[in-house]
Amino acid sequence: VAGVVGVIGSVVFYIVAADRLGFYLTALLILTICLRLFGVRLGRSIVIAAIATFVIHFAFYKLLRVPLPWGELTNYVW
Repeated sequence: VAGVVGVIGSVVFYIVAADRLGFYLTALLILTICLRLFGVRLGRSIVIAAIATFVIHFAFYKLLRVPLPWGELTNYVW
């Protein structure tokens, strides 16, 4: 039950926070929390979440040309 609530809550959180925080920070938070909910240790969940965030961003932003919000990281857009 906690996993289902966590996934639904993460979608709602992304909708609310993505424009303000940006994709990188929001996805990193969501993935870390979801991994923790499903039993992955904290250190490993942060590493996996960081790698997955970069891969997802590359796939959507560079390959598919989907504009993702930068939020707080607008000054660091490449």
